[in-house]
Amino acid sequence: MEIKFADSFFDSLKVIRRHNTWWYKTYEFFTYRLPQFFKNIYKFRKELYNHRWWDYSFTLQMLKRSLEIQVKGMEEKGYEIKETLDKKIVKMKRTIEILDNRIESKYINMAEEELGKITDWNFSEEHYTDEQRAHDKKVFQLAQKLEKQEWKELWRILEGQNYESYDKEKHGDFNEWYDGSGILGWWD
Repeated sequence: MEIKFADSFFDSLKVIRRHNTWWYKTYEFFTYRLPQFFKNIYKFRKELYNHRWWDYSFTLQMLKRSLEIQVKGMEEKGYEIKETLDKKIVKMKRTIEILDNRIESKYINMAEEELGKITDWNFSEEHYTDEQRAHDKKVFQLAQKLEKQEWKELWRILEGQNYESYDKEKHGDFNEWYDGSGILGWWD
């Protein structure tokens, strides 16, 4: 048996060698990298403006914005098959929603929608009855519970399913078993 290399193989080697030259790297920097840098500054302008080193919420803002950009790109230009792409997009949008709830501290509002408004934000002793105190305590406890639940859900979504546990005989078709979670698989 005779083994031959196609002409395209050697052409590929030439391209690889050319991409490692100083002049190509300079060309690539000014043609692609620098314009992309300025596009990214524009895309993340609000998050960059607000970013501070002392709190994790600023990191969550960057993650949220990055996922928003990724979801838009995958919806508009994605090449992935519809069965798995739709599941990923649902999980990504849920992640964005949880991050937004956390960043904007929406949990008290969510608890108030379920249990009713907090009666007195001043907590002044003169007009604050035991019933009001008990109601407000329930609202705050529900808000804390919702916050903890969503935080755990966020990390379950980002971690994803255990692919090692997938068994075709037990779970059936992979596309039906797969739920779209797992940040390691969120690419196109």
